[in-house]
Amino acid sequence: MAEIRSRVKIERYFSVDAGALDRFEREGKRLGEKDLPASNASDLSRIEIDEINAASQLWNSFQNEIAAAKSKAETEVKAINQQISVVLPSKEVDAEETCDAELGKIETEIGPGSAAFSNNQEQLDQVAADLKAVKNTLNNRELQSQFETVYVPFMFALAFAEVWVNSKSFELFFASNQLISLLLASAVGAMLVFFAHITGSSIKRALPDEAKRGRAKTTVSMVMLNSLVAVFILFLGKMRQAWVALDLEDEAGLQLDLGFDDPIEGLENIVGEVSGIQSLIGTELGNEGLFLLLFNVLVYVAGTVAAMLRHDSHPDYESLVRREQKHRDKQVEMKKRYQTSVAVAEKKKADMLVQIRKEAVAKDGELSGLKNYIQDLESDLSNSKKAMSKTLQSKIKAFRRGNRSTRTSKSPSYFNSIPSLE
Repeated sequence: MAEIRSRVKIERYFSVDAGALDRFEREGKRLGEKDLPASNASDLSRIEIDEINAASQLWNSFQNEIAAAKSKAETEVKAINQQISVVLPSKEVDAEETCDAELGKIETEIGPGSAAFSNNQEQLDQVAADLKAVKNTLNNRELQSQFETVYVPFMFALAFAEVWVNSKSFELFFASNQLISLLLASAVGAMLVFFAHITGSSIKRALPDEAKRGRAKTTVSMVMLNSLVAVFILFLGKMRQAWVALDLEDEAGLQLDLGFDDPIEGLENIVGEVSGIQSLIGTELGNEGLFLLLFNVLVYVAGTVAAMLRHDSHPDYESLVRREQKHRDKQVEMKKRYQTSVAVAEKKKADMLVQIRKEAVAKDGELSGLKNYIQDLESDLSNSKKAMSKTLQSKIKAFRRGNRSTRTSKSPSYFNSIPSLE
């Protein structure tokens, strides 16, 4: 609010005391003794004119300040009315449109009617239909699958165990390079575990009655595969036994090469004068070779049993169950994401509208305050004018009263009218 600097002077002018009135009365007596102003005078005396001019000057200064403060307040009122009637409603509309556009974008991208949601729903419906068809063929039995979480680590452990056991077998040919032996043993371990996985899952899927048609084909393929595995495991045991024989000969200080560069030729001196492969085949299994054979058989059987327990007898049942669960989880995730995004967007919209309405309430308060301020200025102006006129008239009356009391001639006719502020 603007400060009215002349208010203090105005208030000081109001607070006229008896001493000030006595001063004007004495001045009137002094001039009255001289019969001044003249009886026929029509103009005010100098003291009256000076007082009226001083009061008018003070009043004009006060009035101008009041007018300036009122004009400034009225300008602010217009600006606030513009804010309330135009700016804030426009901001509210813009906020609603922005938030509604954001909600529309959310609806389009991840809402129940979005392409992503519809696509997932279609896939879920298709998988659910396929799963229902499979369950109908299986009399709605539950999925027969165990050890899902430990199956892969268990098979890796079996393959890892194969590495250290079978690496000695390959040292028969690669004694000078143990890294190659370890790599070959790792490949053999992975191969045996993989074949155990294939064998176990195939046997499990060939057992149900509904698999009778393909049972013969599965049986033939499994016999062929496991025959190959059995020969290979036996061959590994003989390789291990042959390596033990060579190692024992080295410890006894015998020279196995006898002019031969190939270790197989040294091996022939142990098992007879035959070719390297024939000598290896003819090697009889001792404790070491038999241990390796039994260990590989045990690992292979363990892997096969684990595969049978791990997999369902129907080849598609577990896959369909997992795919259905995957699509359901995705649907739940999309719904949660959609609901969270909508809640955040709606809260943002509500907060923006609340803030705008708070601004509107604050502007209403400012407007009410300014209107009251303008009314106070108008009231102050009116009251101050009345008070100044009353004070001015009191001073002039005191002057004329004193003048009449001492003059011998008739007082001027203008004494009958009391001037006031214009």
